[in-house]
Amino acid sequence: MLVIQDSENIAKTTGKMQLRLDQELLASAIHNRCKESRFLAFASGEEQNHPIGGPYPEPWELKFNQIEIVPKMGELQRRGNSDNLILFTVGNMIRQSNVDTILLLTGDGDLACDLSWFVKQACPKPISVLALSVPSSTSHRLTSRRSGLFAGHFNIGHDFLVHELFSNQGPSLTERTGNRWRQQWCGC
Repeated sequence: MLVIQDSENIAKTTGKMQLRLDQELLASAIHNRCKESRFLAFASGEEQNHPIGGPYPEPWELKFNQIEIVPKMGELQRRGNSDNLILFTVGNMIRQSNVDTILLLTGDGDLACDLSWFVKQACPKPISVLALSVPSSTSHRLTSRRSGLFAGHFNIGHDFLVHELFSNQGPSLTERTGNRWRQQWCGC
């Protein structure tokens, strides 16, 4: 299983709720279900100054897309988005390996649908694409069964989210929110 995280989308949506995703706990839960998993998180910026907050624990590999400052309509704009890097990297990985399932962590409907469509159109072998997102900020395009682009959509449960009000060192297990509405998934 190839696990792809749109870190900017996840950080932005959880940050609005003063929460953050427990990267280690999520990776452990996925790894317990599928031992042959590779974990990639994508962000814009420079590695030493990335905006996602804190180092990513093993087994996550963090990939960066360079931020550019460009003129647009007489003003300078900061352009940083890792969507194209995600699409390019996934395309290369599925051509070079025997990936049969992609788990995409994002609420971004454009990215998720583009990736799933690309996989369905460009790959000679069937690859299941599953979407995993924060419930309060999920594009309806991910949850619509009409598109047929996803083998499933799941919400990140509160048991994987940590209140930002706790220390920067990370919360203990007892500090996690307790509502369990995580769904079961399969695909490996």
